[in-house]
Amino acid sequence: MSEHATRKDIDEVIGVLKDFMSQVDARMTTIEQTNEQRFDNLDDKFNRLMTSIDGFISRIDKYELKLAARDS
Repeated sequence: MSEHATRKDIDEVIGVLKDFMSQVDARMTTIEQTNEQRFDNLDDKFNRLMTSIDGFISRIDKYELKLAARDS
């Protein structure tokens, strides 16, 4: 048996590497799509939260203005 790799051995290793890389690529694509959906959901939740906070601040400002007018 020879200590050197034959062309057949090299082609076999290349085939295994190609299969592995294609599986990794498919998995990474799935992960990217899942994370993109998660970030979109988080962005929507953040926007709703900011809108709610803005509404509360507006109500507080109006209330404080009424109190200031009353106290004058």
